[in-house]
Amino acid sequence: MSTGRDRLKSIFGTYVGSRTVDEMTSTEGDFPHREIQSICCATNLQGFDALCLNADSLQIEQVLDGYYARISEAILETDGDLNNFAGAITLSFYQPRLTSTDQRSLVTRIVSVLDKVATTFENSNGVRVGVGLCTGRLVYGRLGSPNRATVTGFGPPRVCATRLARRGSGINLCERLAEICNWAGASTSITVHAHAADP
Repeated sequence: MSTGRDRLKSIFGTYVGSRTVDEMTSTEGDFPHREIQSICCATNLQGFDALCLNADSLQIEQVLDGYYARISEAILETDGDLNNFAGAITLSFYQPRLTSTDQRSLVTRIVSVLDKVATTFENSNGVRVGVGLCTGRLVYGRLGSPNRATVTGFGPPRVCATRLARRGSGINLCERLAEICNWAGASTSITVHAHAADP
């Protein structure tokens, strides 16, 4: 019988080595997690490396603070779970009902709000915000050791969203989500991409 830890290892093992998998799933006792249907949203502050080379520390701090603040506001406004900040990347999860109508409505809201954030940053700071959106099932729960753990989600939709956020500024929508939302060709502000979670 497959355990929760086995399930996590099968997902992690697609993208990282077995030793890293063992370390990341080294929680003692039961592993409190569940498999959920989620919309994953990743954002990427494009041009950040160039900014670090050409700006002083105060300018870099101001840009990052503004970026994190605007993304946080956008995710909370659209009822998302803001999960992680990692330099130029942020990650959020949404757990809509499983009907296509609910997902379509939610994605419309996310796109509308984050498109404004991306446009504002491109116009005022010389950096750009790329947004990646994907949907699918992932494992969500507490990950880590008894002394250091975090609640997060892992699986193909997270990988896809993160990769799409790096493709270009603006909204980058996975074809799987576009199909659910009937979005192919529906808006010039959205670029639809092939699913990008393959290792």
